[in-house]
Amino acid sequence: DPFIEKKLEAELPGIFNMLVEAYKRLKLRGSFELGPESRKVFEEFKEEVDPVRAWYKDWVEDLVSGVKKGPDSDKEKIELLEKHFVASKDLLSDFKQYCDDENMSIAAKMVTGKAFSLKLIKLVGAGRRTKERKGSSGDPVWGFRGIRLRNES
Repeated sequence: DPFIEKKLEAELPGIFNMLVEAYKRLKLRGSFELGPESRKVFEEFKEEVDPVRAWYKDWVEDLVSGVKKGPDSDKEKIELLEKHFVASKDLLSDFKQYCDDENMSIAAKMVTGKAFSLKLIKLVGAGRRTKERKGSSGDPVWGFRGIRLRNES
């Protein structure tokens, strides 16, 4: 269209008003909003570049998040939290085995114990990380409540 510039020029006030309204919505939200398809692609990307997240999705079962809302759901969650505990060292060992099995040994070497724990805190929740006495010595070990490794089901 040879007259597109003239046509757009006539629409500039309306375009500007739309931009101002969109900016106001953005400021209220605090961030851009992803549509469902974009969100799905973004989650897939995060799993591809984050081996801990990929391992967690494939090999860790979050028992508490699976509880359906209902009259006894809080009681059920508390029981699951009390019953299921996995030591951080066991989770890290399973992660390293996963990396070896998936030919990602470089990723296993790059993820330190502290970085692994911090990532799990983000995935599971800080409130579910705790110390528990384990073994005959009763030494406290760090771990997470309300989860289990899928191979322990």
